[in-house]
Amino acid sequence: MREDIKVLNNNKYNVGLLCHAWHKHRVVKPNSFIYLNEREVRELDSDYQFFSSGELVIDDEEMNLALGYSEKNPNTLTEAEIKTIFKLTPLKIKEKLGGVTELFAINKIYDVAKKSDLTALRLKAVEEIVGKEINLDDIDPEISEITDGEIIDLLNGNFMRMKSELKKYTDPDAIETIYGIAQKNVDNLAEGKIKFINDFCGKDLVIVESKQE
Repeated sequence: MREDIKVLNNNKYNVGLLCHAWHKHRVVKPNSFIYLNEREVRELDSDYQFFSSGELVIDDEEMNLALGYSEKNPNTLTEAEIKTIFKLTPLKIKEKLGGVTELFAINKIYDVAKKSDLTALRLKAVEEIVGKEINLDDIDPEISEITDGEIIDLLNGNFMRMKSELKKYTDPDAIETIYGIAQKNVDNLAEGKIKFINDFCGKDLVIVESKQE
């Protein structure tokens, strides 16, 4: 019996599994995988719909064929695959995503669409697939890159604007860049700005002389 069958969870949530021989549930973490043996895979396929629905993916051609999953399930699309499809024409988008039926997969398409720069026609095609309007005006863009010049301008500008703009950056590399530039310019920063940078970056700037607001 095979012991190394890879099962993928391409979703953003945990999926719990339970077989009769296990003493407790096992969890497949988001965008991760787990190795199961053939008996466990067959039992899970018989008792649940993880594989038939596409919520979990068996990354093994031989096992898929044995279970009757010879064709790709449209519900197994990854975020990367959805992003690639969004680059196609609206007609092709509807053609590629038209077979998606499971709620978890529809929600994944919706979430990726919210973060994508879609044309009006592409957006309309996606809305028809997910069955609801996608209001891009309510979405805060994910920002991961900021230039040194932009940071310096914010540090030297209005305090409230600096706070508002810097809070948009959540990527660890961007935060580290902000900290580095702030440290180089710490002599020119008021006390309130220094305190905000310390809290925002999670570590204190090295102050070489006292500052007053």
